[in-house]
Amino acid sequence: GAFLVNGMRRLRAYCFVVANGLNKDGMNRAWPAALATALFALAPGESCADHAARTAGDWLSEAQRARDAGWIEEALAAVDESRRAGPAPERLAQAAKLYRELGRPDTARAALGDLLAADPGPEARRLAALEYQALGDFEAALAQFSLLALAPEAGALEELGVCQFLAGRAPEAERSLSGALTLDPRRLNARLSLGAALLARGRPLEALELYALAPPAGEAVASVAPCPAGPPCRPSSGKV
Repeated sequence: GAFLVNGMRRLRAYCFVVANGLNKDGMNRAWPAALATALFALAPGESCADHAARTAGDWLSEAQRARDAGWIEEALAAVDESRRAGPAPERLAQAAKLYRELGRPDTARAALGDLLAADPGPEARRLAALEYQALGDFEAALAQFSLLALAPEAGALEELGVCQFLAGRAPEAERSLSGALTLDPRRLNARLSLGAALLARGRPLEALELYALAPPAGEAVASVAPCPAGPPCRPSSGKV
């Protein structure tokens, strides 16, 4: 039974790619369209022209549905098509995330390279940095976060500090997170993350004092970077 199910999934993925390739060449053959419709590539009632006109967002939505259904090959094929459909930075970042979740880290890194080549602006750099961090590629993430932190902005320094902490650079994280709090003392996540860095450096009393000075919940600023270990922060496992 499992062998048959896996075989059908591979056949679906094959038809998914073949049918789309025929569409891109401007062909409208009856047999691939019918077969693809029967085996998942085309939605029921969808013409080859409609199929070829799908946007990157359409393909990524298809990939997410296939991933949720456990159809890994179909999901990967759909993500591949999303990259061909257009180089929008947010779509390339989403494609990289899906590749990572589908167990293709090298392809995720390639998508991030495409992202930065297509748009070296600050938002694209931030999206790439966060995804590099999720991949565990801390050096690549820090390279992007460091560029973003050249401008004295609390959020950028906070994200840089969190990544430095995760990369095992507690002294550097302390400097970055202290800078973020100097610019905006209301940033709760920067405060919690700085406390984690202080604990990692063997300074628990300073960490407790920092926590005690946290602003009330109603005055705290929501953060975009995750606390290294979740509040209340604790030093991460591994060398820091």
